[in-house]
Amino acid sequence: PNVLFLHFSEMKADHEGSVRKIAKHCGFEPTEEQWPKILEYTSFAWMKENQAKFEVGTLMPFPFILPGGMVRKGAQGKAAEDGMSPEIQAVIKDWAEKMVPDEAARKWLFE
Repeated sequence: PNVLFLHFSEMKADHEGSVRKIAKHCGFEPTEEQWPKILEYTSFAWMKENQAKFEVGTLMPFPFILPGGMVRKGAQGKAAEDGMSPEIQAVIKDWAEKMVPDEAARKWLFE
C-alpha cells in the first residue's frame, strides 16, 4: 500500500521508530551518519525552535489555528490551550465529515 497511517500518540511514544518507519515506507535508506540529523530535525524541540517553518495558516480554506500554535506543547488534548477555538474546531470537524466519510477513520483522526 502507498498510505502509512501514524497517530500523533504513536510518534510521541516512539519518535525514532516512527521516523524510521516513515523512511522505510517512502523507500529512503539513510546512512547511519545521516540518522542523527534526521532525528534532530524531526524532533519536537527542533520544530518548536523553528515553528515558522511549520505554520499552515495559508494551506487550509479556513483558519486552522492561531499563528504560533502549530508546534505547541507536544502533548495530546492541549489544542484549546494553544489557540484552537471551539469555532475553529467545529469547522475542522465539519470538513472532516466531508473529506473522511468513514466514521471509524474520523474517530481515529480526533483521538
